[in-house]
Amino acid sequence: MTFGSTANNVWIPSSTDTMFGYYAPHWDAEVSIKNIVDVEYFTTAQSAGGYVGQPRTYYGRLAWHY
Repeated sequence: MTFGSTANNVWIPSSTDTMFGYYAPHWDAEVSIKNIVDVEYFTTAQSAGGYVGQPRTYYGRLAWHY
């Protein structure tokens, strides 16, 4: 949980992320989704506002091990 003031009386909602992966002896595969519910959230808060986080974002990764 992240708070937007030093008094911890303002709560900042965060995003929900997920990752699915398959790991084999010689290769890996991953798919991840950041901000899966596509809510507007703030990465940091300041007294006059904050920085808005990314919208729903998809990532993929393949790796080969030898």
